[in-house]
Amino acid sequence: MRCLSLLLALVITSAGIRAELIWSDGTRDDGSKKMAGYDIFRSTSAAQVERPLAAKEEPLVKQTGVYSFTASLLTTCTGLVNNYPQNAVNYFFPEKHEAVYYFAYILISPPHSGSHLVLNEWYDPDGQRICSLEKQVEVDLRNNYITLADESYLFHLFINSVGFKELRKDNGQTALPVRNGLYYIKLLIDGQLVGTTFFRVIKGGGAHPMEKIEELRQFLKDRGASGKRK
Repeated sequence: MRCLSLLLALVITSAGIRAELIWSDGTRDDGSKKMAGYDIFRSTSAAQVERPLAAKEEPLVKQTGVYSFTASLLTTCTGLVNNYPQNAVNYFFPEKHEAVYYFAYILISPPHSGSHLVLNEWYDPDGQRICSLEKQVEVDLRNNYITLADESYLFHLFINSVGFKELRKDNGQTALPVRNGLYYIKLLIDGQLVGTTFFRVIKGGGAHPMEKIEELRQFLKDRGASGKRK
């Protein structure tokens, strides 16, 4: 494991990427032996490739495609319990529900410690944006490292919500979801689209649900037909 790690660091360095071996406790490799639990490494500058700049060429700020992002779990729900969805619901009654909660587990590969720009956008049935939250998040190799089927990832939990009666301005909400119909939510990290999901708002269904039962049945029927076409 150590030999393979050092060889990889040497190959990265020779390819023009400033890299050095860092153990999972944050210390540099000094030739001393570490326990197996520390045999995790990262390239400190893997996302920054240096090359000569042509005349009038602006520096490359971000190397795209360096990391891959996978939505491991993506859902809307009516609330959270210990930062986990208490259900999985994608139709909401403004008279009954307080808010729409959005929950996403993101897997990041290859593992590294660093910063990523997350953008979460919500759109109403007319395509008007009602929420936009942009934040810089830090992922930590020491705390969020996971191996699945021989593949290694970091995981990041992202949560957001919009209110039905009051704007949640700290969450980036700019308008209330007052229109009946289908809304959709986009999640991007470093400009890459990670996932899109949707939910339906049905007004009048909270106080008198039976009056809206046929509308709800049709929505569920349409959703099932859409899934079969895929």
